[in-house]
Amino acid sequence: MNGDTRKFSAALLLLAALGSAAGCGSGAPASQPPARVDARQIQAHLAAERGHPVLLSFWATWCRPCVEEMPALTRLHRERPGGLRVVAVSLDAFLAGDDDAPRVVDEFLRATPAALDHLVYSGSQDALFGAFELPGIIPYAILFDAAGVEIHRFEGIATESEIRALLQAPSGDGRSASDTEKL
Repeated sequence: MNGDTRKFSAALLLLAALGSAAGCGSGAPASQPPARVDARQIQAHLAAERGHPVLLSFWATWCRPCVEEMPALTRLHRERPGGLRVVAVSLDAFLAGDDDAPRVVDEFLRATPAALDHLVYSGSQDALFGAFELPGIIPYAILFDAAGVEIHRFEGIATESEIRALLQAPSGDGRSASDTEKL
């Protein structure tokens, strides 16, 4: 490799690193469609967020209540009460197909920005519903504390006030969900 090729390669690596740093996990608009994930990858994503409470929200672009819920989830993700992270998992593949779902979600998010950690589920309904014990309705969300313990399930729209109250509520050992992240 000559010097110019090395400089070009280094520049590409730097751009790639900057692009991933500004990706979906940061809440910044993504330059590429959200990542496709299966149920195990969602579970791994949740495990990587330990130390922070997480709201795992299942939604789709065609679901009116899901779209209505997005501004509140975006506010919560931006404000991070108690260190909260919001992970939005699109189920658009169930109607659009695995190949088209990332594009459909990306187009929706470009038209209706929602600075959250976005993922697009790709796989069977049975695998997802079994992994997270989902009832098959959306919007549907699961709130986990900082230790990864489930706090609450939301059928339908999860309101900001409910989520904030649950994050402040004492857990089984007398600490609030937000206190557990300080341990």
